[in-house]
Amino acid sequence: MVHDSTASETTLASLDYPAILDLLEARCRSPYGRERARGLRPSSDSREVLDRQMSTREWVRQRQRHGNLALSLATDVRPLLERMTVEGSHLGGIELYLVVDQLKAALTVREMLLASEERSIEEIGRRFPDLRNLIRFLDGKISAAGRLGDRCSSDLVKIRRWIASV
Repeated sequence: MVHDSTASETTLASLDYPAILDLLEARCRSPYGRERARGLRPSSDSREVLDRQMSTREWVRQRQRHGNLALSLATDVRPLLERMTVEGSHLGGIELYLVVDQLKAALTVREMLLASEERSIEEIGRRFPDLRNLIRFLDGKISAAGRLGDRCSSDLVKIRRWIASV
């Protein structure tokens, strides 16, 4: 989103704009939403203002019809994913569980967006990658405590049974 520099930070402060952002940020249910809220700036570009107003109306209708998006994420997993760009890196069990949990939440949101009657919201849903196969592969194999579940592999089941019998 392109912003012009119509309003200086001093002007925004005198209008209590930071307090408005604080209120908006407090209503966000994820670190990603809080970051986006904190970055909002007014615009004097009439086209951008009209686009934002239209988008707001669409999201209000979406929320009235379907309620809030099923998205409440406490952890920002971007640093974990960034760490994975280094060859030879790995995630611990709890970290992998957090990533899978967010993938599942994203899939739920994707499905809600794709079912929207609002075309622009449906389009946003199409931009989400379809990760159902990855989620099916990983889901339930790692507990919230970061431990591998017995369903990870048949070999793991055999090893755990053998250990229990010894």
